[in-house]
Amino acid sequence: MKELESKAAPAPHNHQALDASQRSAQALWENKEIFQCISSAAQDAIVMMDSRGKVTFWNEAAERIFGYSKNEIIGKQLHRIIMPARHLEAFDRGFTRFKKTGRGKAIGKTLKLTALRKDGLEFPVELFLSAVKLQGAWCAVGIIRDISKRQLIEKELPKAHTDLEHRVQERTAELVMANEQLKREIEERKGVETALRVSKERFDLAVRGSKDGLWDWHITTSRVYSSLRLRELLGYQDSEFSESFDNWASNVHPGDYNRILDALHNHLEKGKTYDVEYLYRHRVGQYRWHHSRGQAIYDKEGIPIRMVGFISDITKRKQGEEALRKSEEKYRLLLNNLPSIVYRGFKDWAVEFVDDKIELLTGFNKEEFNSRKIKWSDLIIKEDLETTRYSFVRALKTDKSYVREYRIKTKAGEVLWLQDRGQILCDENGQIEYVSGVFFDINERKRTEKALRKSEKELRILSSQFLSAEETERKRIARELHDSIGQALSAIKFSVENTIEKLRKDAVTSKIESLESIIPLTQKTIEEVRRIVRDLRPSILDDLGILATITWFCREFESIYSTIRIEKEIAVKEHEIPATLKTLIYRIMQEALNNAAKHSQADLVRLYLKKTGDKIELAINDNGQGFAIEEAVYDKNSMRGFGLASMRERTELSGGSFTIKSAKGAGTNIQAIWPV
Repeated sequence: MKELESKAAPAPHNHQALDASQRSAQALWENKEIFQCISSAAQDAIVMMDSRGKVTFWNEAAERIFGYSKNEIIGKQLHRIIMPARHLEAFDRGFTRFKKTGRGKAIGKTLKLTALRKDGLEFPVELFLSAVKLQGAWCAVGIIRDISKRQLIEKELPKAHTDLEHRVQERTAELVMANEQLKREIEERKGVETALRVSKERFDLAVRGSKDGLWDWHITTSRVYSSLRLRELLGYQDSEFSESFDNWASNVHPGDYNRILDALHNHLEKGKTYDVEYLYRHRVGQYRWHHSRGQAIYDKEGIPIRMVGFISDITKRKQGEEALRKSEEKYRLLLNNLPSIVYRGFKDWAVEFVDDKIELLTGFNKEEFNSRKIKWSDLIIKEDLETTRYSFVRALKTDKSYVREYRIKTKAGEVLWLQDRGQILCDENGQIEYVSGVFFDINERKRTEKALRKSEKELRILSSQFLSAEETERKRIARELHDSIGQALSAIKFSVENTIEKLRKDAVTSKIESLESIIPLTQKTIEEVRRIVRDLRPSILDDLGILATITWFCREFESIYSTIRIEKEIAVKEHEIPATLKTLIYRIMQEALNNAAKHSQADLVRLYLKKTGDKIELAINDNGQGFAIEEAVYDKNSMRGFGLASMRERTELSGGSFTIKSAKGAGTNIQAIWPV
C-alpha cells in the first residue's frame, strides 16, 4: 500500500517545474495581452518581417492603413505588396546587406517614403525601422505612419500641425483571438520563452519608436505608469512625476475634467471608445492641448483591471485650427463687404454660396442653392441662356476664364442684369471639377448705358442736322456772295473803268489817277469774295461733281503751297459715289490738306479715292513730321484736335469708319471708309 502511495505521489522537482511553467505562461499571457493592447490602440502600423522578407506580425492599424487583413498579408513578401515598383531594386540591395549584418541606412532612422495601398493608390508614410535577431536570423520591425492628412494640412496651413493619430477603435474580438493564440503557444516551454522574449522586444520597440506618450493605468491600485516620452510632453523629469491617478487628474483643465471622467466611465462600463481632447496643465503652468486614446483590459469576470493608451500633444494643431477659423471669419467678413457675390459652380449649373447677399439679390437664400433645390440656369432669362452656355464652352477651349453679362429673374419676378466673371478648374484629366467666380449687379450700369446710348443717338441726330444745316447755310452764303456781292463788285469795277475811259477822252488827268487806284482794290476784293465762296462751298462741286472738285482743289492747293506736291490716285467713277458722300469727301480732304500745310512740314501728300467691292475709301498720307495723336486730341489749345474730331464726326455720322495713324517723325495717315 505504501509502495502504491509512494508511486502515486508526484516528485517535488516535478511540482517546481510545473510552477515555473505556469508562471512563465502567466507572464507570457500578460505581456502578450499588453503588447496586443498597445498594438491595437496604436494609430501607427506595426509590422515585423523575417529574414526572408515575409510578414510575421501585422497589427490592426496596418490593416486599416494598407487595406490588407492579417490573413491576406502574413507569410507574404512585404516589399512586393506595399512598396512601389520603382523602389524595389534599391530595397533588394539594402535587404541583402541587412540579412547578413542587421545593419542598413534605414535602421534606427525615421524616413519619409511612398507606399501602396491594396487599391493600388500611392500615399506618403513615415517609417521607423529597428533590427532584432531572433533564433540566429535578423528580423526587421517597422512602425509605419500614414502622413497623407498631415501633408495635406501642412500644405493648406503651414503653421498648423496635423493630428498624427487616428482614433482607437474597440478590438475586443481581436484581443480574444490573440489570447487564444497565446494559450496555444504555452504548450511548449521553449516556445513560451521565445514568444515571451519576442513579445517584450516588440513592446520595447513600439514604445521607443512612437512619438506619443504611453500611459498604463492600473485601475485597482490607481497608479499610472508613464513612458519617458509622456513625461517629456508634460515637462517632467523621472523623479518629479507622480504616478498617482489623482495627481494626473488634478492637472486637467476644470472645464474638461467632468467630460474626461464621463468618457472613462462610458469606456469602462459601456465599452464605448475612449478618444478625448482636453487641456492639460504643463509643469511650467501653461495649459496645452492633449489627445488621449486608450483601451481597457478586463479580467475573466469582465471587470476592468488596467487601461493602456497614448497621449499626443496637439497644441499646434489646435492653434492651426483656431488660426484657420479666424481666417475663415475674416474671409466671410470680407465677402460680406465686397460689392460682388462669390460663388462656386459646377457643370450641371448647380452653385454654392457662402455669402448671404445672394438672398438680397435674387430673393432665394443660399441654402436653397447649396442644397441644389435651385440651379443657376433656373434664374437665367431664356433668351440669354444659349449665349451664356456658349461663353462657357468657348472658355473651356481657351484659357478657361470668362466674363459674361446676362439677365436673371428674381424670386419676385424682377429682371436684373448681372456680370459673371469665372475661372474653370479642371483635374489632371481635363475634367471639370468646379468653377470659381463672382457675380456683379450691373443693373444700374445697364440703365445708365441705355440712357447714354439714347443721349448719344439724340446727339448724333442733332450733330447730323447741324452739319446738314451748316452745309446748307454755307451754300446759301456762297451763292449770295457770288450772285449779289460778286456781281455788285464787278459792276463797280466795270463802272469805274468806263469812267476812267471817259475822263481820258476829256483829258482830266488828276481825276483819272484817283480812280485808277480804286481798280486794284476792287479786283482784290472780288478775289477775296471768290476765295470765301470757295471755302464755304465751291460751285464746281454742285456743277461738275466731286472728282472735278478734287482735281481743281489740288491744283489750287499746289499753287498756294508751292513746296508741297500732291499725288492723286482716283479709282472710282462719279456716278459710283453717292450724292450724300460727295460733300463729306470734299470736307475731309479740305481739312486734311489744310492740316498738312499748317502743321506737318511735309513736301509730299498722296491722295487715294477708290471703290473696293461695296466700299468707298478715301486715304490721305503725308511724309511730314507726324505728331502724338493723344496730345493733339486732348490739347485744349490745339485747333488740330478740333479738326481731327470734325473729320471723325462727319465720317461716323454718315455711317463710315475713320482711322488716323501718326507718330512723331513718321508722317500721318488718314483713312475714311463708307459702305455703299
